[in-house]
Amino acid sequence: ATLAPVSGTLAAVAPFGPHQGYTYVDDRTAEMWQGTRVAPAFFRTLGTPPLLGRAVDERDVEGDAAPVVVLSHALWQRVFGGDPAVVGRAVQLNGTRRTVIGVM
Repeated sequence: ATLAPVSGTLAAVAPFGPHQGYTYVDDRTAEMWQGTRVAPAFFRTLGTPPLLGRAVDERDVEGDAAPVVVLSHALWQRVFGGDPAVVGRAVQLNGTRRTVIGVM
């Protein structure tokens, strides 16, 4: 098969890290979550606004920024029962306390 060249220009790019596992622990369970570190422009570049809360932005990557996490819709439904109060909640991932800032 021959692939046709793609013409045009990129409007934006946003780096993201490799897919990796995170161990989630709460007072009842421990389970493995899959996730990816993303740059502040990642969700903007995709044009995908969060369902709840906010996406990662520049304040989240400053040197003294507290660790944050954005949940997928499926994970939010399965683990947190679709509770909108999850935004602002602290979760333990790989032994680090992170604040849930949004649900995509």
